[in-house]
Parts: sequence; structure tokens; C-alpha cells
Amino acid sequence: MKKILNALFMTLLAVFTFSSCSDVPAPYDILGEGDVPGLTGDGTKENPYSIEAAQQKQDGTIAWVQGYIVGTIENYEDPSGSAKFAAPFTAKNNLLIAESATETNVKNCVCVQLSSGTELYSKLNLAENAANLGHILAIQGSLEKFLWLSGGEEYNCSDIRW
Repeated sequence: MKKILNALFMTLLAVFTFSSCSDVPAPYDILGEGDVPGLTGDGTKENPYSIEAAQQKQDGTIAWVQGYIVGTIENYEDPSGSAKFAAPFTAKNNLLIAESATETNVKNCVCVQLSSGTELYSKLNLAENAANLGHILAIQGSLEKFLWLSGGEEYNCSDIRW
């Protein structure tokens, strides 16, 4: 009987010892497939991705991104590039958003594609709404690589579709 009680006591002690720390969070995060180191935000409406995070996570994820409206790409076929950061604007199908309202380096921007015929197209395009320049925008869409040329270099845009 004494051996059974000792065995039972040792079993209970082992169970208690190994289960008592289960609620302590790990001091690290193991990244899973699709996770990108250095992401700011989690892509939700309440905590949207930063511009840098959106540039890193171009894998077709549907997510929210937040940035300042700073300009447009006027002509994708122009090999010298046509990022424009001051009015007047002619392009209605896209916006450039950035971390700072005064950004003028296209490499620090994310391009948002505006689908023709949508309410967002008519309310956000800078050709008809130049007053939107410098305003902050949180927008949801598919983060996808959209390549265009500027001075012989390829740039990635975040292609936002509704």
C-alpha cells in the first residue's frame, strides 16, 4: 500500500510540476509560414500594416494598410518614371501612399490601384480630388506585386482591389 501511495504521490507531483507553467507566455515568437519579420501592424482595420510592412508582405493577403496620400503614378509605360507628388494630377486609377505626408521618394511608397466605376475611385483619385493630398488613408485590399518601371528599375506596388 505504501508503494502505491508513493507512486501516486510522485505522479501527482510530476503532473503539478509540468502543468503549473503552462500559462506563462513564451518570451519569443516563432514565425510561421507567410510571416514576415519586422511587420508593423497585423493587417486588421484596428491595427493596419505600415507602408514598409505592406511592401514586405506582397503575397496576395487581404489586409488593411495605412498611409498618407502623397501622389500618383501618371504613366506606367514611361520608362523614366512618372511618380507625381504635386498637383495638378491627371491619373485617376491610382494613389501613392507613404509613412509621411511629405514623402517624395517613390521607393518609400505603396501604389494603391483604384478600380474604375467604384465609389472609392470617384472620391479618392487626385485628378478630381486634389484636396485629398496629404490626408491619411486606411484601406483594405489584396497585397500583390504590381511591377512598373522607373529609370530602368522595377518597383513593387500594392495592388488594392475591391
